Amino acid sequence: MKYSRLSIWNIVVKCCMSWVILLQACNNSNEAIEFVSESYGEAEIISIDPKKDIDEEYSMKASLIVSSIDYFPLTLPGDMVIGEVAKMIHHNGYVYIFDRHTESIFIFTGKGEFINAIQRKGGGPEEYRDIKDFEVDRSSGNVLIYSPRSQKILHFAITGEFLGAINNKVQHTSFFPISDYKIAIYNSRLSNGHVFERTFPIQPRFIIANEAEEIEKQDLETAYREQLLMYPNSSFGFYQVGDSLRLMESINSVVYGVDLEEGRVYQRFAFDFTSANPPRLYDMEADELSTFVEDYKNKKVGGWASLHRVNETADLLHATYFYDKQVCRIFYSKNNKSQVNIGASWMNDMDNIPMPLVETTTNEGELLGYYGSDMLSMIVKHGKSKPSQRILDLEKSQRDAESIILVKFRLKDF
Repeated sequence: MKYSRLSIWNIVVKCCMSWVILLQACNNSNEAIEFVSESYGEAEIISIDPKKDIDEEYSMKASLIVSSIDYFPLTLPGDMVIGEVAKMIHHNGYVYIFDRHTESIFIFTGKGEFINAIQRKGGGPEEYRDIKDFEVDRSSGNVLIYSPRSQKILHFAITGEFLGAINNKVQHTSFFPISDYKIAIYNSRLSNGHVFERTFPIQPRFIIANEAEEIEKQDLETAYREQLLMYPNSSFGFYQVGDSLRLMESINSVVYGVDLEEGRVYQRFAFDFTSANPPRLYDMEADELSTFVEDYKNKKVGGWASLHRVNETADLLHATYFYDKQVCRIFYSKNNKSQVNIGASWMNDMDNIPMPLVETTTNEGELLGYYGSDMLSMIVKHGKSKPSQRILDLEKSQRDAESIILVKFRLKDF
């Protein structure tokens, strides 16, 4: 089976932060709304003022905080091409990639060697109709695929063998396997009135469900409001650091710790964007929210920062956020409580090319991103500075490969 070719534009968006444009356009006026801060309890507050100057020296010299960086081209069988990397997970020495274009899960070693591809799209009992999200069972390395159209979470071995499925009618944004018969589910703003009939429009954003589709525990109770569907928001969901489970919620700019025993979440980190904070949409009254969303659509309010993604290791947090039609990033040391603010561009002065966006972290505390081979060729051809010899050699070897190159790097203390 022949797969579609790499989408240059998708890879440009992913890899060159200086060219990333925030789709949720807004102007610089926030006079139409008054922001009210909310107490975050015991959460560690990370304060960022996007209007202040970024750390220019750090932005131009990744070597100030990067101690090592390595490149691993992915090897693929001749008839396979990854079209669009939608999600990447590293676990136990393996890299799992969800290709949105072909709706497949590709599995590689940490050095880019091909292991397998799960490609079971169809209408059969051991197939999925679509993929919205996937996860990895940390105890076995097996793959779980969420298919909304199939209303199931399907379980596959790393070898591709079908292992079973959990029926799931709860609309959700992200999930995480707890065991073979239990899952944690996060729902940002979708209606689940068919599940919570007795309380709807009040429904939880966090639940633990079993294989019988019974809700065992729940938290983050909120009122369903259709207006929230009109407000663009960024990536969010579960991720794991060590033995701890986290939940990132972009609307509130909060990272929660997840207590699976108690079936609750607690605020672990809160991102304070100072005067650029978005309003607390979950806390708005219905009429106020309707007015706000209408003004937002008409660009009468805006000028705030929106949390996009958080990656975490034992020692640091890495966060990307949208501000002023660009994607910016910050590194935060959990040990020293210090931070480095990077703007919309981060240059690798060791190799004279832009640094990639961080997609995930490794078990050893490294950060993992990627370049598309087409994107790397474009950087080499049009970059202002001559890349290092190892980049020139890498580009030459991958020029016609139509693949992607994993980028693994480690940070120094700062």
